[in-house]
Amino acid sequence: MTEKNGDTLYLVDGSGYIFRAFHALPPMTRADGTPVNAVYGFCNMLQKLLLELNAHHVAVIFDAARKTFRNEIYPDYKAHRPPAPPELIPQFPLIREATRAFGVPALEALNYEADDLIATYARLAVEDGWNVRVVSADKDLMQLIRPQVELYDPMKGIAIAAAEVEAKFGVTPDKVVDVQALAGDSSDNVPGVPGIGVKTAAQLILEYGDLETLLAKAGEIKQPKRREALVQNAELARISKKLVTLDDRAPIPMPISDIRVEPDHKAELYAFLEEQGVRSLLARLKGGGETSSPPSLRATAGSAAIQPPKAPTGTTAESEGDGLPRPASAGLAMTERESHYTLIQDLAALRPWIAEAKEQGFVALDTETDSLLASTAKLIGVSLALAEGKACYIPVGHVDPDAAVQEGGF
Repeated sequence: MTEKNGDTLYLVDGSGYIFRAFHALPPMTRADGTPVNAVYGFCNMLQKLLLELNAHHVAVIFDAARKTFRNEIYPDYKAHRPPAPPELIPQFPLIREATRAFGVPALEALNYEADDLIATYARLAVEDGWNVRVVSADKDLMQLIRPQVELYDPMKGIAIAAAEVEAKFGVTPDKVVDVQALAGDSSDNVPGVPGIGVKTAAQLILEYGDLETLLAKAGEIKQPKRREALVQNAELARISKKLVTLDDRAPIPMPISDIRVEPDHKAELYAFLEEQGVRSLLARLKGGGETSSPPSLRATAGSAAIQPPKAPTGTTAESEGDGLPRPASAGLAMTERESHYTLIQDLAALRPWIAEAKEQGFVALDTETDSLLASTAKLIGVSLALAEGKACYIPVGHVDPDAAVQEGGF
């Protein structure tokens, strides 16, 4: 993707940031008991992204509700997904407020998914001569890729263009929806055609050109099972294509010309962070030197996206100067009690915990993952508890390299 007069529109997939932040950090509450671990993680990730991009045209796009027009087409669409965790629900409006406190538009459209709004802004921006970078690694957004549009994976720090899409789906970006229509998507409950996976779907689309041509000529396919599956499930394939195709005509809540990172938002941002008890990030922002980032952001260059927790549970948003959550103080959400929490970073530190667990015959174990979907979830960390107030946390997949287990450890 080439730059044109510096006019690049950055569209951030807010939902991806929310769930990654929520599952990457242990429970945290502010003084009144409101959960804020996702808020804290989101603010750190957004601040890091804005410093990294040094961009002036950025918007964070959110899902407005669970149900959209796709549920009218296919009632079972995403119906198997569990509801949001109770601890996350009160954080949704706070995260939108956080986005605006950073001077960044927080946008959504009723009856549409965030992906549809991203697709709409991408189309409009390209028509106006802009380049577009979608901050997400979501495969459902790969259909948008073209010379003026690319995806950016903020966790890996890499761009995703046509070559990466072909490596994943076996077809060019404009044919991705045809492959998805055939293969389906279990994570979204998109049915597809039974018995046809991504590899076979790609072969069929490459041979026949598109879904409708394939379905029209399905009776000519030599393999009996494949022919029968396509003939019997032709309408299901068409419905699936409607479900996976992003609607790039969604109503936009803000014109592109108004999408920008507003300067001079320090006072609003500081007040928001203070209210949430996110004092470590607040201290970094207040204490940082001048940078070339947007004027609303001033922080040290080494600010991390997510810091490793000192305690796997029962922490508040208040943190030490190093950015690590600390156990709840007296008068805050939890009463102060004697506790022993340890961050494990190598085998030598873990062995005593294993030995004590074997000796007493039991141990409580909990895991942190980056998703609720078992088929795609990646392990972030493991917590072990030997008694009340005595636990250790083993980070294995944090985005901050300093939070990972040291080399030579695990």
